[in-house]
Amino acid sequence: MKFIKKLICKIFHIKACQCPEEIDPHAEYYLDQPEPDVPVHTESVGHCSGHTRYRVNCDHCNAAIR
Repeated sequence: MKFIKKLICKIFHIKACQCPEEIDPHAEYYLDQPEPDVPVHTESVGHCSGHTRYRVNCDHCNAAIR
């Protein structure tokens, strides 16, 4: 898009302003989505980094779950 704009400006000797280009409202809707009002659930690992699975007697595993 910028290439075409610069090409036209060079052909017709137009000084293009350095204003930021406006984003299409439809594109802005898809590119800049707001944070959701409802919190999103994230899965926790369920164990500490010292094990490959949860251990009941490990304090670090218990802390990782909470």
